[in-house]
Amino acid sequence: MSGEAATLLQQALNLNADERYELAQQLLGSLDDDLLPDDPAFHAELTRRLDSITDGTAVLIDGEEVFREARERLRRRRQA
Repeated sequence: MSGEAATLLQQALNLNADERYELAQQLLGSLDDDLLPDDPAFHAELTRRLDSITDGTAVLIDGEEVFREARERLRRRRQA
């Protein structure tokens, strides 16, 4: 982290909780353009998936189950 970033961080940490939250939200939101592809099909799929979570139609899988299954698949692949 640069000296300027460290100074900004220290200043941000001195803000009240509401201001820190708002600042964090804005900083995270600014990353969207850098992290998400600029592809309408990608954004449509992402929106569809988020909507299915919101409306309860998505079938969600517990994270531990996902990792357990991934470890099992890797184990089988290594044995083959």
